[in-house]
Order: sequence, then structure tokens, then C-alpha cells
Amino acid sequence: MKYLKQTLALLLVLSVVTAFLHVPYANAVAAPQVERSVVSTTTSTYSLMSGVKESAHKLDSGDSGYMLQIAPSARATLKTSYSGYFTAGSTLASRTAAASSLTYTKTTTTGQAAAYESATGRDVIFASNANFFNTDTFEPRGYLKVEGNELHPNGSDCVCYFAVMKDGSYDIRAYTEDTSNVYEAVAGRQWLVRDGALVTQNDVTVSARTVIGLKADGTVVIFVVDGKTNSSGVTIHDMSELMYSLGCVEAINIDGGGSSTFLSQRPGDSGLVMRSTPSDG
Repeated sequence: MKYLKQTLALLLVLSVVTAFLHVPYANAVAAPQVERSVVSTTTSTYSLMSGVKESAHKLDSGDSGYMLQIAPSARATLKTSYSGYFTAGSTLASRTAAASSLTYTKTTTTGQAAAYESATGRDVIFASNANFFNTDTFEPRGYLKVEGNELHPNGSDCVCYFAVMKDGSYDIRAYTEDTSNVYEAVAGRQWLVRDGALVTQNDVTVSARTVIGLKADGTVVIFVVDGKTNSSGVTIHDMSELMYSLGCVEAINIDGGGSSTFLSQRPGDSGLVMRSTPSDG
């Protein structure tokens, strides 16, 4: 276990790969208390490693949900990525030199996780999608930073972002907030919970969803719901209620719809296994 931090990763992808490191949450507020209207029933739980728990859920909408929780004590690494950033044989120095010349492309979550493993030699035990993107050009929407390299600037098209700071802590911030101490970042389009308060959303579209949040004790929560836009799934406000009820004091909506993906490597698995049912295949 001594070297676990150097060998295991959890990944958020589209544009993103995300792994997890012990993270104190500096702006702690009291955990919210609410009786939500969205009902999520846990059907199974799995320990991916000490401090990292996966659980499967059934929502009252009839859709399936998948949650990952990373405790502050977990010894794993949180990383971000983008298509083509991590390549076999690359080093941090070579990736930094090439970052400004990356072209916008699209790679599956599975493909990005495999590229990260090939480049770093680390095992990925979780992967999911993250940033919104332009479906014609594949340009990421909002802030995207990888290993200290800004791959897409911050901006008002995505009003918030999840960040890994240079000191290893996590934060969720508005796009107007300082980024000088941010090492890794992925962008969100809507606040679900902010400063401990539920944020009401008026969008009534049902779809697959991917969201990320922080509890007051620093636990990271990632929740993915299966669905298909305008056909099945849940609304953004449903996810506000859900993340609030789970105890998140900050939470944001990241890319959903056909991009929503949840992969994990449980004990005994030989690699990542797709748990969700992405509507884009």
C-alpha cells in the first residue's frame, strides 16, 4: 500500500480523465439536510480500493444510476486529460511542449483511459466523461487544464469548474474566480449545489446526466444516470436534489446525454468494465 498513490488512477474523460488524491476541502460548510423528491435506491456496492466506493442505483424514474465516492483518506490520484494528450512514451516535459499544438479530436472514454495507462504506467480503476464540447469541431467548452497545461481557456460558456489545486486539494469554483493555483480542471455548465444551498434549475429536459460534487468533509461524489435526451433519464434539477440529498455542499453538472459514461475496475476485473449504458453507444 505504500506506493498506491503512484500506481492507481481514477479518470474523468471526454475531454477528461480524472483520478484521485487525498484532498482537504477548505471551504467547508455544514452538510445540507433535505427530504428530496427524487428517490434513488442503492442496489449494490463495491470497494474499488480503500476509501473508494462504487454503488449501483435504481431511480424512481426507472433509470439506472452509478455513483463513485472518494474519501479524503483514499490514496489514488486525480488527473484530467484530452484526446491525444497522453501518448505512449511521452513524459511530462514532452506533453507540456506538445500541449499548445494539440488538435481538437474525439476519443472514447475507454480509449483515453487506455492512453493514460500506456503513457504513465498507472492502472486506471475508474473513468467517466467530463467537459462539454462542440459536436462539430470537438473543441472543449469551458476551462480544461491538464498537468498544469491550459488546453482550453476559462470562459462564460461554462460558468463553473472542478479543480485540483497545486497543493493537491480540490475545489469547485465559478469561472470568474482565480485560476493561478489550479493544476487540473474540468468545466461545468450549471451549479447544482452552491455554498451548501440547493440551486433550482428550470430545464425540464430528461436525459442521461453526469455530475460531480464535494461533501463538507472533502469526499468527492460522481454520479452518472443512464438515459436518452427527450426520451429517458432525469432533469438537471433532479440532479440538484439528488446531490444535495447526498450531502454535497458544492456540485456542478458536466456533460451528459450521449457522453455520459461510467467505467470501473472492481477487484478481480482484468481492466475497466462499462457499467452504464451510453445512449451514443
